[in-house]
Amino acid sequence: MAEITVRISSLSYHYPESTHGIEAMSLEIPQGETWGLIGPNGAGKSTLLLLLDGLLKPASGEIEIFGQSMRANGSVDAIRKRMGIVFQNADDQVFCPTVFDDVVFGPLNHGFTSDEAHDLAHEALSKVGLDGYEDRVPQHLSGGEKRRVAIATVLAMRPELILYDEPTTGLDPNGREELIDILGQTRCTQIIATHDFEMVLNVCDRVALMSQGRCVQTGSAEEILFNKALLEENDLVQPPWLPYLKSINGTES
Repeated sequence: MAEITVRISSLSYHYPESTHGIEAMSLEIPQGETWGLIGPNGAGKSTLLLLLDGLLKPASGEIEIFGQSMRANGSVDAIRKRMGIVFQNADDQVFCPTVFDDVVFGPLNHGFTSDEAHDLAHEALSKVGLDGYEDRVPQHLSGGEKRRVAIATVLAMRPELILYDEPTTGLDPNGREELIDILGQTRCTQIIATHDFEMVLNVCDRVALMSQGRCVQTGSAEEILFNKALLEENDLVQPPWLPYLKSINGTES
């Protein structure tokens, strides 16, 4: 049985303006699986990622990552060395004069030697298809290219867990397909908050459907996304192409 990478127990977080972000949520994500977090705007998907990364502190409940409690002294820094987060806006993550400077920054600040950091940076750029971009200025890249640089900054640290917030948003069709390929080929635990149902079907082992800060249901991508009634009950619209895909695959609800 796979080890549990992320264990969330009765987790709650309330924003200062009294808006409920997360309500008594519990979830377990096994090692090596890719999970999609879906739900309407305001469901708590991005809030959950920020809590998992330690950028927000819960009002109550518990988060354990790699078997360590996020509440234990010094645990957040130790956990962060083994995980990474890719924000929705790549400009929040890409800030150095060159692409290579951005990608090598993380390994250099995680204790790798200069030679190791440079090797990791080159390897990460190759994984996202950006060989030869080392001296390019990030601000001059396309949105899809910047998104790939942001992912490379995380991959360069060889994380065991990666959190993604709406990774396909704003990408053109080619950039989106390239990103889906990258997600599908990445070999670590991944949690992806997204509205992109096609991407979920392509790369996610499991799905957590969220609504009003709660985890309503978990299941395979097919079990959740092909259930039109379940989606509608939680303010989501099933894309018109999904039933057709279901019929040609012979998949039943």
